[in-house]
Amino acid sequence: MRILLASTALIILTATAAAASENDAYILQVGDHGKAYQTQEGFDNTAVAIQSGLRNRVTQDQIAGSTGNLAVSLQTGKLNTVNQSQGAEGTIVDTLKPVGNAAPVKTKTTFDIPSADSAAVAVQTGTLNEATQLQFGSRNLAVSLQLGKGNSVVQTQGTISEERTRYEGGTIRKEVPEASRNSFAGALQIADDSHVSQTQSGNGHTATAFQAGLDESSFQTQSGRDNDAVSIQIGGASRSSQTQSGKKNSGLVIQFDTENFAEQTQTGERGEGTILQAGFRNEAEQVQAGVKNTAMIAQFGRSNVASQSQK
Repeated sequence: MRILLASTALIILTATAAAASENDAYILQVGDHGKAYQTQEGFDNTAVAIQSGLRNRVTQDQIAGSTGNLAVSLQTGKLNTVNQSQGAEGTIVDTLKPVGNAAPVKTKTTFDIPSADSAAVAVQTGTLNEATQLQFGSRNLAVSLQLGKGNSVVQTQGTISEERTRYEGGTIRKEVPEASRNSFAGALQIADDSHVSQTQSGNGHTATAFQAGLDESSFQTQSGRDNDAVSIQIGGASRSSQTQSGKKNSGLVIQFDTENFAEQTQTGERGEGTILQAGFRNEAEQVQAGVKNTAMIAQFGRSNVASQSQK
């Protein structure tokens, strides 16, 4: 049955993707302790890896200015891991020759080789699985679906380097790279004891986490402006944390059931934070530092606690 399901999925993905891509790479592994590595450079590529078993690992890298690429990983079983990255980091070594007999000075800096209009999709069924998705650039999509207990996902989107430094004629010039824009990170987890971490830097990003089960955790961090963070948790004893810095960011947390905890921290201007909780013995905390910010908490039920601080 495992072989039949995996083979069917591979045939469907091959048929739908083959006509549209420059390069296509497909791996199917059925069994335990498998390892799959896929690396692609360029544009409009597709990488698909399907594994069924225990302790399998997939690594998919689409690098060197990747645009319009698709990475898909499907794993069934326990203790499996997937790592997906789109975009890369480059290195520049600059040499300054000072006036006189002083020794040359070298400086090493990094810069982004961005990914744009690309998608990374990870689907895992089973328990204790891990997914990591890393994208540098703009208009990218990262989606992770996990069904089972004890799973975790880490999603990162944005710009690697904070600044570039170059020597020119004995002087130093600093350049701030173009900010990452308009990407979406989504995580869906069904079952207990699951965890999601989403980090985005730049402008116009959206991070969404939906979790159904007990003892879930969601951590969302955004820096920049016009970013949106949404966390929805259905089940008790769960925790949601949102941290945003910059301008015109918005955060929304919705929790159902008992003994949940939600916290929002916003620094900057014109931020909006909203927490909605339905159930008993829930806690909500909001901290805002800056000007023209708005905070709202709505709780329905018994023995709930709400705290707000604005500076």
